[in-house]
Amino acid sequence: MGNLEVKRLYFDGKSQIEQLRGQVETLQNAVANQRMSTSHTMWDDNEYTTRFNRLSGAINNLAFNIRKNWRCLPQWLEGYVSADALKTGKREMTVIGRAIASRWLAEKIFNKCFHPALEPQLSSQLKEIELSIRANAYTMHSEEEFGALTTKVVRWRMATLERSAKELNSTRDNSAILTSKATVDLAEHLYQYLNSPPPAGVEGSVSIIVELAVSIASKLPLESRDLAIVYPFPGEMVQLHLMEIQNTVLPILENQKSGTDAGEHEHEDEENIDKNKNGRAPGDQVKAVGQCAYDMGLSPKLSWCWIAVFSFVSLVANVVFLIGCISPGTANLSLYRVKVAVLADGLQKLAAEDSGGAAPGTLLHPDLPIYWYWGSSGICDVYGSQSETRCRRQFPPTQAVLAIVEESLRDRLGEGTDQASAVVSAWNATLSRLNPARLRDREARFASLSKASAALTVLAAILDVFSPVVGGAVVFSSSKSALLPYAVPVLGALLALGAGVLATCSMNEGVHGVVGTGEHGGPGVIILFVGAAPRLGSSLLGCCACNGVGREDRRQGDAELSPQKQWQQQQQTSPRRERLSIEDIGFLGEKRIHDHFQCALPDWTARGNWTSKLRSKDGHPRFTQDERLFADFTYADRSGSMREALRRAHVPVSPAWSNNTTYHFEVKTTPGEYDADMFLRESQVQKMQDYDHDPNNAYILIRISRIQGNPVTDYFPNPWTLVENGALELDWGTYRARLRL
Repeated sequence: MGNLEVKRLYFDGKSQIEQLRGQVETLQNAVANQRMSTSHTMWDDNEYTTRFNRLSGAINNLAFNIRKNWRCLPQWLEGYVSADALKTGKREMTVIGRAIASRWLAEKIFNKCFHPALEPQLSSQLKEIELSIRANAYTMHSEEEFGALTTKVVRWRMATLERSAKELNSTRDNSAILTSKATVDLAEHLYQYLNSPPPAGVEGSVSIIVELAVSIASKLPLESRDLAIVYPFPGEMVQLHLMEIQNTVLPILENQKSGTDAGEHEHEDEENIDKNKNGRAPGDQVKAVGQCAYDMGLSPKLSWCWIAVFSFVSLVANVVFLIGCISPGTANLSLYRVKVAVLADGLQKLAAEDSGGAAPGTLLHPDLPIYWYWGSSGICDVYGSQSETRCRRQFPPTQAVLAIVEESLRDRLGEGTDQASAVVSAWNATLSRLNPARLRDREARFASLSKASAALTVLAAILDVFSPVVGGAVVFSSSKSALLPYAVPVLGALLALGAGVLATCSMNEGVHGVVGTGEHGGPGVIILFVGAAPRLGSSLLGCCACNGVGREDRRQGDAELSPQKQWQQQQQTSPRRERLSIEDIGFLGEKRIHDHFQCALPDWTARGNWTSKLRSKDGHPRFTQDERLFADFTYADRSGSMREALRRAHVPVSPAWSNNTTYHFEVKTTPGEYDADMFLRESQVQKMQDYDHDPNNAYILIRISRIQGNPVTDYFPNPWTLVENGALELDWGTYRARLRL
């Protein structure tokens, strides 16, 4: 009986277990069916990876094709590109192209379009709602909180799609409209930074990129899981679990290389920050050539003329030196001369002393010249009449005296006459009785010195020819090689001076040095020195001016130093790893604005719109008008393009501004934060008042901070309003200003 009860209980329990298992399976199937009803996976992970790789490849292909066609860069990338990137157009510009195109896609398609099939305005509004849900979420610290946010976003998205089913199934092809418009917009966005005309094939590549992006954007909102696209900006933290690091090492940027603290220099004055064209802060290195010329009171064009004129003078002197005695007309350009009678008498006396006997015969003959002239390119026989002067070309003139006698007699008497033979024999006998150390060694040294002098003169002439070419290339290209245009003429002048010294030394050697005729250097040597000396002096002056050697501020005539100069002396005693001069800080700010507007406005030019003397530091012609009458930049907007450029830069644009408005931009730059002190001129404050809310004149203060790090640019239209409401504090005694925003 007991066994039967146990068996009954066992089978009853087993049947209950089977029933419970069936109920569990039913519940599991119900949950699974519910999940499946709300789960939508358009593409799996592999498909998304493939699609994004295709998009990345298309972007990379476009960036590579236009890498050498960039004219300028967007302002947000300027601080992250090496100085030579635009010129070289290599791998770095390929990366830049990818960055520009990728950011545009992220902002204009993925972050602005909820679904391509929806009407564009509705799609944009829905995307703003989705982004605001993410942005308004509090800081999350756990997976559960992240999961809750994901669920919230997905539920809102699924509900929105369900409500928008009618619009999604509309017959209007909104996706094609979006693709067409985005293709045009992206191409125009690239064209504003590319050379004109743009390279072929850009629109075709852009069309492929946009089609791939729109295709991806059409699938993302249909996913029940949360997929988000984020564009990391330069300077953001690298997240290795999300980002793929490029293997190729790009050039190191200047601000990374120097390690300069962007918070240094908290007290820049206006004259030194933006307008100090004459001062030079401690620690300045060699300046660019255009600025050196400016410091000496010369524009780059006049600086080149300076180099060219003295190069021409030196070249003429060298050529005159080289053509001496090449013909009877150039006999007077000799290096030295010897009177034949004095030479013959002296040789006979020396021969008698060395041999202890009388000379073998007379050395003079009526057909011998009165003088022998030595020049760089020959030896001339000078007789009583100028018409009888004969010259024999030899470069350099290293003939021995006996050969000169033979040539002179042959020219007068002809070949093989008895008279000539007798005279030559007498000269030969006299010379053979001289002590060999007295003549032969001297003649050898004379030949060496003459050859060296001629070689140096030729090299100097070659440098004279190339000096204006090198100088012009460096000056007009704004090269940093400031000493090169002056160093080449210095080298040429030193070579010419060396040639003159060697020519002078050669006069003490040879036969004329043995006898001691009492003759001095001829006009050729004097001309060589006269051509080289001023050239050397002018070139050294240029070198010293560009290197800051012995330079003082031309304004520094007062016995009492200004507060700005005292600040400079304090900076000199303060140890820094590396500093820009105050002048260069102002220039960097102005150049940043010039480059930005040059990109944004097709008719913007440095000559017409950069109304500051600092533009010469960028190689442009010096601004010669009174700066007190102008802001740093002046632009007469006749087409409305400036208004559009300001809108794109998120600058408030007054409705009163029109095509008759002239814009006046004053740039204030500091290495510190935007609220660091800046200095204004009285004329600038006056313009703020005069142009305040003037529809025909828009005065805009541009504040650039952290110029040595990651620059930040702020625009303040009608700054006098800021002064009136206290947002711009102004010390009326020193015109020191500070933003209080």
